[in-house]
Amino acid sequence: LLALVPLVLLLCNIVVADLFLRSADPESRSQKTLDVVATVVCLLRILALYFFADFVFRHLPEIWQAPIFSLAALILHTLAIRQKNIQRFTFGLILLGASAALVLFRDAWDSNPTWQIYLTALVPLVVQQLTRRKGGLAAEHLIYHVALSTSSVGLIWLVLSLEIDAIGQGFYLTASWTLLGALVFAAGWFLRERIYRLMSLALITSALIRLLAVEVWTLGSIGRIITFILIGVVLLALGFVYTRYQDKLRRIF
Repeated sequence: LLALVPLVLLLCNIVVADLFLRSADPESRSQKTLDVVATVVCLLRILALYFFADFVFRHLPEIWQAPIFSLAALILHTLAIRQKNIQRFTFGLILLGASAALVLFRDAWDSNPTWQIYLTALVPLVVQQLTRRKGGLAAEHLIYHVALSTSSVGLIWLVLSLEIDAIGQGFYLTASWTLLGALVFAAGWFLRERIYRLMSLALITSALIRLLAVEVWTLGSIGRIITFILIGVVLLALGFVYTRYQDKLRRIF
């Protein structure tokens, strides 16, 4: 607990300085004074970020480090949306990037992934939807939404693929991609997000390519014939659906 004392003191100073800036009357105080206070607040936030990261890496188990960073990023994004604060928004992105980097370069390669990793991977999606619904500094920027959406789905895909691949059953990997694609499509349909529907198509297409290029050749002759027949039926059905409902599908995708 003593390790949290510097961080708590810094956060208290930041709150006091923020209250000073918001209650300051531009006519009663010079712009130079307000700029100095804003600079001090920024420096205090940098120090708070350093002490926070130091506490997380020194005193928390590795499996909890990425989730804590991602949850802190979610809190900062919520505050940034409420108060239109660019500094909170920026530091929130830094923490979100740190959590994603920990999952991508360390936690995802663990031989026994846990639910905390999937929680961390879902936070960018939550942040993106929060910004979309409540507004914010990047609400109208397409790149921001695409980056958060793809990072969330990409991290889930990576962790799931490594976990299934460790089992040693290749067909389960193909099936997991298909299932993930279906879930992402359902999320895109429910949230009315085109990027999620496009990613679902990419996942299902990847699963189909893997099935044709890898899995089908591990089956016996009869299994291959049945598989190719089923794939042909599915492709014919998709072609019929697209021809019949192409106008509606274009609006969806």
